[in-house]
Amino acid sequence: MIDNTARLEAEAKLRKIEADFSHAARLSTLGEMTTSIAHEIKQPLSAILMNAQTSLRYLRKAEPNLEKVEQLTSRIVESAQRANDIVVRIQDMAGKRAPANSSLEFNDVVQQCLAFLHHESDDKHVTIKAALQPNLPAIRGDRIQLQQVIVNLIVNSIQAMKSAPETQREIHIETSLDQSNHVSFSIRDTGIGIPIEHMEQIFDGFFTTKEGGLGIGLAICQSIINTHGGNITAANHPDGGALFRFSIPTISEVASSKFQTPAID
Repeated sequence: MIDNTARLEAEAKLRKIEADFSHAARLSTLGEMTTSIAHEIKQPLSAILMNAQTSLRYLRKAEPNLEKVEQLTSRIVESAQRANDIVVRIQDMAGKRAPANSSLEFNDVVQQCLAFLHHESDDKHVTIKAALQPNLPAIRGDRIQLQQVIVNLIVNSIQAMKSAPETQREIHIETSLDQSNHVSFSIRDTGIGIPIEHMEQIFDGFFTTKEGGLGIGLAICQSIINTHGGNITAANHPDGGALFRFSIPTISEVASSKFQTPAID
C-alpha cells in the first residue's frame, strides 16, 4: 500500500494556484483594455438612446408613423443585444470558474477574440490581417482559456508597436493544420521584436519588460497550451517583429493517442 494523500493534496493546491494566476492574468489584460471596453459598450448604448428618442418623436406626431417606429424599435433590440454580448464576453473573461472542456471550432474562437479587440486595435491604429484556414478539424478545450491566450498575444503585439509609425502597425494572424495534424495559430507583429537577451526568459513567471506588468501573462499562456496538449514558441520574424506560434492536437489526434498500444519486443 502506498499513501498518495500528500502528493494529491499538493497537486490540488498547485492547480488552485495556477487557476488563481490565470484569473489574475485575465483581470490584468482587461484592466489594460478599460478605455477600449468603455468605448465599445458606449457605442450600442448611444445608438439605443438616439433611436429611442427618434421613436418617441414619431409617436408624438398627430399621425404617428408606426412603420418607422417599428423599424427604430428593431434597431434598439439589435443594439441592446450587441451591448449584452459585450458584457457577457467581459464577464466570461473576468469570471473565476473551473475549466470546461468541449468540442470547439478553433476559427470561431479566434474570430470572437478579434471582435472583442476590434476597438482596441482601432484605438491604437493597428491593422489586423487574419488568414484563417477553413474547415479545420475540431479541437477539445476550454473556450475561455484559449481566448485568454489569443487575447493576451494580440494585446502584447498591439503594445509592442506603440512606438512604430501608425502606418506601419500591422498584426498578421494565421490558423492552419501543421505537419503533425495539430491545429496551429501564429501571430506576428511589425514591432521591434524580442530582445535576444530576453528570449530564454520570455515564458518565465514574473518576467516582464512592461512598466507595471505582472509578468504572468505569457507564463499562463504556456501553462494553458501545455494543459491542452500543445506547445507554444516565441521567435523573431526574419522581416522584423515578434512571432508567437502555438499548436493544439485535434479531437481525432487525442482519441487516437489514447488507443495506441505500446510495441512489444
